Amino acid sequence: MSVMLVTEKMTAYGSFAFRMAVTPDRHRPIALFGTEEQKAKYLPKFGTGELLSSYALTEAGSGSDALAAKANSPY
Repeated sequence: MSVMLVTEKMTAYGSFAFRMAVTPDRHRPIALFGTEEQKAKYLPKFGTGELLSSYALTEAGSGSDALAAKANSPY
């Protein structure tokens, strides 16, 4: 709920709002699908800030410009 409220207020700042929306969940794939060993190794370090995560995006024809991405739909 907190992330949603902050993101809503930050939408006027474009890329910052996007960063706020995606960054908190970078650990989720490990939490949901990781082995017990991976969870024990990585999740505590994310929690303390010892490990940081990142998000990278590239789209065919628009590079890192997410707003210029086009769907290739046959319809």
